Amino acid sequence: MKKKHTITEEERRAAAEQQAAHKRAQEMKARENAEQHKIEMAKNYYDNTWTQFAKDSKKSKSLAYANLKDNLADGASFLVPHLMTAKEHMAMIADADTHIKSDGGQAQEDPRSLMASWLRGEIELSRIPLEKAVVQ
Repeated sequence: MKKKHTITEEERRAAAEQQAAHKRAQEMKARENAEQHKIEMAKNYYDNTWTQFAKDSKKSKSLAYANLKDNLADGASFLVPHLMTAKEHMAMIADADTHIKSDGGQAQEDPRSLMASWLRGEIELSRIPLEKAVVQ
């Protein structure tokens, strides 16, 4: 008959340490994979935000900046911890806000571009629309 090998306390501890180290390594790998997934989601959201901005800017700069501001605010939980700091994020939102027309007024734009848009008939800059100013 073969004699069973009894495990010493030292061998038991070594096996337990090895199992614990293996478990920590698996948990760390899972956290790294989850973090990488979140980073990829943030990059995708950020890319989609700017793709939408490009499409919207063809229609109206003010609309594009308004939608950009909304998208940046909505995506804060994706963007802030993974792609940018909270300070950078707030700066982007504040910058977008400066380009949005307020209460029907014009955003702060270069006067030459405003005049060119007016001459092309894209915007109305006069206080009294020309149709109402016609004398009868």
